[in-house]
Amino acid sequence: MGDDGVRQIVDVARSLAVLVRTSGP
Repeated sequence: MGDDGVRQIVDVARSLAVLVRTSGP
C-alpha cells in the first residue's frame, strides 16, 4: 500500500510539473 501510494503521488507530481513547465513561459 505504501509503495503504491508513493508511486502514484510521484506520478501525479511529475504530470503536474510537466503541465506547469509547458504552461509556463
